[in-house]
Amino acid sequence: MAHHRLFGLFTAAALVTSCGSTGSGGASIRGGDAWSADFDAPTELTTERIRLEPLHPRHTELDHAAFSSCNAYLQKTLQWAGWPEDDMTLEKNRGDLQRHWDEFEAHEAYAYTVLAPDGERCVGCLYINPTDVFGDELQGQIYFWVIESELEGELDRHLLEQVFAWFEAEWPFDKVLVPIRKENEGGLALVRSMGLGKVPIDPGGDYTGFVWKR
Repeated sequence: MAHHRLFGLFTAAALVTSCGSTGSGGASIRGGDAWSADFDAPTELTTERIRLEPLHPRHTELDHAAFSSCNAYLQKTLQWAGWPEDDMTLEKNRGDLQRHWDEFEAHEAYAYTVLAPDGERCVGCLYINPTDVFGDELQGQIYFWVIESELEGELDRHLLEQVFAWFEAEWPFDKVLVPIRKENEGGLALVRSMGLGKVPIDPGGDYTGFVWKR
């Protein structure tokens, strides 16, 4: 599974049973409206530790430096069909980021770079994609990564806590799916410690599903 082709992994067919920020989204909008042309996705989330911006080709060098700093760790925990490649070029990464930006503008998926507060360093990425796994209005699912050097300081926990508060304040979702690879022990421990409930997805497969609810 490529870095830029995550959305659509989980659909209803896979279901066994049924912060300071700025932006123009709003909690009064619900469900599938996040994927309509009428929804203006927030363009920034800023905290004391991170700044999120829509992922764009201008972030190519920072993004490339971030995932290249921990290729082996990301390959092991994410297992996104070999991403990030050991020999990933800047040109190929720029193409990936252009696809992300095209999807953002088309309201198909919303990818964000996770930057240090000064904007000089990338420390991860967040991908917000559509899913119908809940069997009702089209909701969201997220994938994310944080560079290995930031895990000791629990930046992954900070990111999720702030993103969930962001969803509450500025996004239309009632529920958000958080799929975690079964081999990703750290990711599983994190979402469990945050009290997210499990969702039956991918029976017999490689992911355990968790859900954030408004």
